[in-house]
Amino acid sequence: MALANKATVYNECASKNRFLLIDSVHFKNTKDSVMVVTVDDYDSCLGSHPIFFFNNSDKWVRLDW
Repeated sequence: MALANKATVYNECASKNRFLLIDSVHFKNTKDSVMVVTVDDYDSCLGSHPIFFFNNSDKWVRLDW
């Protein structure tokens, strides 16, 4: 899936669901990376200092920060 399509999928999912701080998100990625960044870094498209980072793994991430 192209990068733009992945962004669309995540944005559509987020707009249709209400997430709580006790929820978890399951990332089934084999080739991609996932980063958690601050709002400011997201808005500036900066990923040099992520809060959380993983790649090439099957990962559950709890939304608790």
